[in-house]
Amino acid sequence: MMNQWGHALIDSSFALIINIIHPTTLRHSLSILLSFLPFALSAQQMPDTLSHEMRDVEVKSYRIRSHIGGRPFEAMKWDMKMMEQMPQILSNADPVHYLQLLPSVQTNNECDAGLHVQGCSNAQSMMQIGDAPVYNPAHMLGFFSTFNASHYQSLLFRTFNEATTSNVLGGQMQMLPHTSQQDTLSGNLSVGLISSQGTIHVPMGHGQTLSLSARQTYINLLYGPFIKMDDSEFHYRFGDFNLTYALHTPRHTLSIDAFYSNDKGKVGDGNVGLGLDLRWQNYVVQAQLDSRPLRVADAVHQSLYYSGYQNRSHVAQANINGKMPSHINTLGYHLEAQRQLASDRRPLLITWGTDLLHHSILPQNPDFEGGYEVEIEPVSTQHALQAALFAQASMPLTQRLGLKAGVRLNVYSLLADSASTFFHPDPYVALTLDHPAAGHFQLRLNRQHQYVHQAGFSSVGLPTEFRFSASQLYKPQRAWSLTLGFDREVLNRQYRIRAEVYGKLLEHQLEYHGDFLSFFTSGYKMQSTIVSGKGYNYGVNVQFIKQTGRLTGWISYAYGRSMRRFDQLNPDSWYPSNYERPHELNAVATYRLNPRWSFGGTMAFASGTPFTAIKYVYILSNVLVSQYGEHNANRLAPYFRFDVSANYDFRPRRRVRQGINLSLYNATDHHNDIYCRLKIYNGHFSYRPIAFLLPVLPSVSYYVRF
Repeated sequence: MMNQWGHALIDSSFALIINIIHPTTLRHSLSILLSFLPFALSAQQMPDTLSHEMRDVEVKSYRIRSHIGGRPFEAMKWDMKMMEQMPQILSNADPVHYLQLLPSVQTNNECDAGLHVQGCSNAQSMMQIGDAPVYNPAHMLGFFSTFNASHYQSLLFRTFNEATTSNVLGGQMQMLPHTSQQDTLSGNLSVGLISSQGTIHVPMGHGQTLSLSARQTYINLLYGPFIKMDDSEFHYRFGDFNLTYALHTPRHTLSIDAFYSNDKGKVGDGNVGLGLDLRWQNYVVQAQLDSRPLRVADAVHQSLYYSGYQNRSHVAQANINGKMPSHINTLGYHLEAQRQLASDRRPLLITWGTDLLHHSILPQNPDFEGGYEVEIEPVSTQHALQAALFAQASMPLTQRLGLKAGVRLNVYSLLADSASTFFHPDPYVALTLDHPAAGHFQLRLNRQHQYVHQAGFSSVGLPTEFRFSASQLYKPQRAWSLTLGFDREVLNRQYRIRAEVYGKLLEHQLEYHGDFLSFFTSGYKMQSTIVSGKGYNYGVNVQFIKQTGRLTGWISYAYGRSMRRFDQLNPDSWYPSNYERPHELNAVATYRLNPRWSFGGTMAFASGTPFTAIKYVYILSNVLVSQYGEHNANRLAPYFRFDVSANYDFRPRRRVRQGINLSLYNATDHHNDIYCRLKIYNGHFSYRPIAFLLPVLPSVSYYVRF
């Protein structure tokens, strides 16, 4: 039987391990352990009845309230319950809006709800519900995304691509539906001046849960008389609808998801007789099965999904009427399995699986009546098959050094063109160093291919962008990426510091160089409006996070360049991409004054985006025709926006909570230019930058949470 001093030594050693995690009491633990050293050295001479009085040891810990979770250098994870603590701007804590305030994502203007990750375009990042892609996840010219945060359980965000992730060059965001087993009824409701939304999670017994969500906007009901875009009338509304059914058994979880969103808008410009009738929609149907087979693998995840996007917009100017339909539909299957191989010296985690997809894509297909007799080349629907096999292994090399390596084998084929079949192996290698004093470091190298392209003459949140397949004419896009990252928690885990240095080499980059008026005057051929080139991105990102206390949030700075070269536009010269903002400073803060009052704010400051200025302009049969200067040689004014919000909770300590949210979008009334526009004002040409809607958007909403 172990004697008393042996028990005491074990207890003190355990206290030391605990207090290594909490350095404030490390000194006490060391003194306790050292006090037993003489007894341990003379153990053979000491009686079994030896006793030693221990002094009190105080163990301190801090509750982590950070919105940013996840292990270092893994996918960043946000619990959607934490969104309730984020600043509720326009009565809504949009998860995409907060991702845009991270240092690895370029700050966007009000008309861009995409994610520009590490210098890549929003078309090179993917947003998903589960494993299903959502192809146009933007509402209200970028003010809202299509994701109603209260319907989802968590969010995963990656700024890098492993062998197991999708074929994109930028980042990946996954919204994971609420599939946890529910024992009680829960949900929330919010009614505001701009939109209303609600979610309910219903337990159905026998491990079953049904979740329903809906959101509808009615911005013109109150703000209609004031909403203008450079004197153009603007009418708009949208709706989002979600359904998730989950069934739990001892070894399986089955979930079925359905998502639908629709947007309708009208823009009228009396100066040039232009009218736009905008209509687009997204839809997803998905079944997911998570299993624990215990033999072949420790965990198996499967999903079967159908995802699509349709644009049914119309345009009219003078005696010209037309439409530019486009769509994409994807039927996909995803399988991913994991196996932990136990080993005393080097445990090995292996992940393997496959992706199988069929794409049906209609690129932009203009159809105009009236005006000039111009040639419009018809565009047919493209059908393509895509498959991938992937495998990845993770293991420690030493006590502090770890290795993760894998490969993704891609096959892509455009069915109508036998020559447009591609095979690419994409490797991924990451070395991780965990140093107890210095922090966590990781060096990553990977190659990635993207086979579904996106282009368009505008990226202002309207359905003016379309997708098309990789082919011999438009080769698959490719990127080599090298990233060095750092992550460390300091001051008893109250603060966290993250930093990264990255570089990307990109090939077969695509850009649309036509404009909207070319449809009326010079006809349309898809191959004459899209150019191919190359590029490179590099930058440094730093983020300082406060994880505990009444005040939580982060402040970040990013410096990044995103350079492109297209010989058809500017031969032998490099220029910044359309979305490049070299300097960015962002901040998010939430302060809980007491159980009833909480306050929040967001701040974004960034360099102005590049644009191509017009050199010459003339009128041809009441249609403006312009000639442009050097591509992206000019920049808009720097961007700045400060948003504030306040929540007052009537019933803070009860199961059913009620309260009021107040917010101001662009509280400092800063004039932020979106782009430069050529118009005729009172018979004179004018070329000047314009801003969107009201400079300040106030909002009041009533919420109930239970």
